[in-house]
Amino acid sequence: MGAEPDRRYEGSDWYRPKEVRIPEGTVLDQHILQVERQGDGCYILNLTREQWELIVDIELDCFVELGDGYLDMGSDVRYRMNEDGDLLIDFDRRWRALDGQLAAYYYTYEQREGAWHRYGYIPAVLNGDTQVELMLLEDEEHPGCRRTADRVQANERESALGVPTKGLRQLEDGDSLRFYAILTDESGGCLGARYLSEEALIWNGNFQPGYISISEALGRDSGEMNILLQFKLTDIYGVSYYVPVEMNVTSLR
Repeated sequence: MGAEPDRRYEGSDWYRPKEVRIPEGTVLDQHILQVERQGDGCYILNLTREQWELIVDIELDCFVELGDGYLDMGSDVRYRMNEDGDLLIDFDRRWRALDGQLAAYYYTYEQREGAWHRYGYIPAVLNGDTQVELMLLEDEEHPGCRRTADRVQANERESALGVPTKGLRQLEDGDSLRFYAILTDESGGCLGARYLSEEALIWNGNFQPGYISISEALGRDSGEMNILLQFKLTDIYGVSYYVPVEMNVTSLR
């Protein structure tokens, strides 16, 4: 039996639900994106093979609860599938870092045709007075983001730190960068920004990307820190679906 037709279009000349039926199991809708707990304690998102074929992008959004707000740590392409083809809803409590310093990171684009590339950026303050986006690039020769771009560009959004923004420029030896994250309320409204470390990094031609424990980087007990995760699934039509997960990090496998 096919999925029920959408009756919002009744009366339209082209609406003929008896002639066009959508096979069951191929429809994507927000209400079917339900996280399930397995017998081994793992959490999964189970979809049919046909439904997964409609998904072209999976991102993970991360927010850290601080008591007076939520640190927006950005979005990354971090996920795993199990042997049955289910999306594993898990998290290793680690996030992007450069030279061992925690950083908010925003995935922006992935090129899959031809030479593979993935792009993202880290918000930072350059030399103490300019808000910038440090551009990161992953490619086939440098998987896992093994190198950083040698240029920064202005953040086009309104400055949350009260410092000016400027256009694209090259980084120079001796430039300093301090990473920050936007602090939001429960509805996503901006409350300001927080630096993620006391010390700035000094540019010497490259930074070493990696991952670091969020709780250790922020100097907090992992058992007292809540992390809000949100998986964002985008289909072939450009429609995005969200799977929010709120857990204490100690409960995640």
